[in-house]
Amino acid sequence: MTSSGKFWMWVPVMLLGMSVTIGGISVYFATNDPSFAVEEDYYQKGLEWDQTMAQKRVNNELGWKVRPSVVEGQLQVKVTDANDLPVGGGQLEYVVFHNARAGIKLKGEAVDSSELAGVYTADLDFDRAGTWVVRYRIQRGEDLYVSETRMELN
Repeated sequence: MTSSGKFWMWVPVMLLGMSVTIGGISVYFATNDPSFAVEEDYYQKGLEWDQTMAQKRVNNELGWKVRPSVVEGQLQVKVTDANDLPVGGGQLEYVVFHNARAGIKLKGEAVDSSELAGVYTADLDFDRAGTWVVRYRIQRGEDLYVSETRMELN
């Protein structure tokens, strides 16, 4: 067999090798992309739609206003009632993530600041500007407020 014949014999093997390599690279980037995220328990959340709507009605009855902000790298969530009086003494659980990096979630509890009643604070790493989603669950006695807010950081 001539040397050119041996070369053409390896062409299908090289093409197959390239296909496998490109496929592997594609799978790697598809599974390791922090921009890609699937809503956790999305099917269960769909089944619990009635409870979600009931919670929204409870939120409206409570009349609480929740305003998240970032001050010196701290998440500060100001909670006031319908009369703009502070809602302190509760427990605030949060999930925070950047809209473009929804796969990276920061979770925890924020504490009610002793100096500022109704302001719950948590030390977080806000590493980029843009839209951040803040999901929160505030429990104070029998009252429960669950919602989410989007905020812009410059």
